[in-house]
Amino acid sequence: MNTEQFGAAGRRALNQVWNGAGEYGFQPVFVSNTLYMNTVAGLAEHFFGKEGLQALFDTWEGDIWQGTYDRFSWLLIEQAVYRRNLPLRPALEDLRREYADFFLDSLERRARSENMGKALLCESLQRAYWREALGQSPGVLLPKEAKLYEKIREGADLEPEALSKYILELLREGFGFTRVQARRKRWELPDWLRFLPQRKPDVLQPQRLEKAVISEMNSGTQEKRRSFGSQRKGGKDDLAYVEGCFGRCRYSPNRLEEIRQKLCTGAHAGCAVWFTDGTAAPISREDARHVAQEALRQQKKNKQHYLDNAAMYDGIVRRIQREISGNLLSEYLPRSELAPWGELDAGRVWRGPILNDERVFLRPEEQPTPGMSVLLLLDASASRMHQQEVISAQAYILAEALRQCRVPVQVESFCSIRGVTVFRRLVPFGADNARNVFRYFAAGWNRDGLALRMAGFTMASVRAERKIVILLTDANPNDSMPLSRPGRLPVPYEEKNGVEDAAAEVARLRRSGCRVGAVFFGSSGNYPNAEKIYGRQLVRIRQMEEFSKAAVELIRMECEQ
Repeated sequence: MNTEQFGAAGRRALNQVWNGAGEYGFQPVFVSNTLYMNTVAGLAEHFFGKEGLQALFDTWEGDIWQGTYDRFSWLLIEQAVYRRNLPLRPALEDLRREYADFFLDSLERRARSENMGKALLCESLQRAYWREALGQSPGVLLPKEAKLYEKIREGADLEPEALSKYILELLREGFGFTRVQARRKRWELPDWLRFLPQRKPDVLQPQRLEKAVISEMNSGTQEKRRSFGSQRKGGKDDLAYVEGCFGRCRYSPNRLEEIRQKLCTGAHAGCAVWFTDGTAAPISREDARHVAQEALRQQKKNKQHYLDNAAMYDGIVRRIQREISGNLLSEYLPRSELAPWGELDAGRVWRGPILNDERVFLRPEEQPTPGMSVLLLLDASASRMHQQEVISAQAYILAEALRQCRVPVQVESFCSIRGVTVFRRLVPFGADNARNVFRYFAAGWNRDGLALRMAGFTMASVRAERKIVILLTDANPNDSMPLSRPGRLPVPYEEKNGVEDAAAEVARLRRSGCRVGAVFFGSSGNYPNAEKIYGRQLVRIRQMEEFSKAAVELIRMECEQ
């Protein structure tokens, strides 16, 4: 095999695979960027035979979930070759532990918004598998995940042909794979699915030689640089797509452009914004029509989830309403005044006949200035796809309880699509009920910093003694559009860059007079990010069902200041 086409890193990887296979000079099917998985790839070629390994992965070549099927299959393959070769290669034990530690650390730092559907299931299995490799508990798994994980263990001692059949069986049972889906020639995702972020090339495991190693080891840097071009997103085509997916903008085109020029500056130069109430617009694009239809299906699921648990959720609404109406918050609620009509005040009835005082009734102030107004801001990126029903129910509980207490509340969700940060108003201030919160729909990325700017723009016109902004967040800002840096090259909007930008916007929002707090629900590895962004005004929850209660705690914290 001619290795001149590879750089130094590529040639080193090939040697690691050859060492694992015990044979040199052949062209391997798979190569990785890590020593341990290169060794595993070589052991797998020896175990299956080159044609056997190639035939297995060719079964789903071209399927839209090919990457997920690859990742799942390598769990079973690694398990099989590790057990068989450990007595002959004792160094594998230390290499495996080092890789497991590296993998889990990388998984914590990876944006969950890159995952969706089947990929989330695979990631849960990967996390459990490599935790056990370190001698830890696999952690809590959902019933489907636990069942599939147990079956992975059961395949450890199968021979090559039986293992191939077993992998295909598990892909059918756990992931719904059918051979009909796959094609010999790879095809692209349908346009209507591209509103979901796609996972970047996975360098943590073996990749097909012709598609992964050359691009990752030689041209990856150039590709990344090309992706950070200065071309502005949010042009007419992008905005038309967003309008079709989420609804008309509530501002005129000229006004929207004025707002964009005001908000999309500095770190967010080149981005665009979209404010919508969800009012349907004529849809000419087929890809946008599919997204809009999916949003409607999700709305039905959200409503049905609440109805199925209505007795429990309605009880929580009443309990939270009583808590909000308690003495702690009473001075911040809209006030009542004495009047000759309204609701009878039993304690003043005696004043009528004795003092001839007609003001024995209470009525709301004609033009009350509410003690506080609350903006509830929900992260609606793709990382929330598997929690949409619970998020919408919890947001409804909080919004309805606040509304019944006559606290002005507005509910917005935000996500980023094609460089456009979408602010979707689910429940406006002054709404008669909070039922429209069931329109919550997760998709795309989350550019937290720009969303916080949009929150500040929204709250600027609100008249209240205390303006409170509460976010539901995983403290993992991540967007496909880079972070602009005037006079310097842009950098990815993720990890440290995204966290620092979000923290700066929270500080700016607080200086403008808003009180900002967050309910954190996400990976433990991201909790330090949440602390850096939101400081002490932060409540962590372990289950999404705790969201409404945690939000009330944040309101309490703000009112006690």
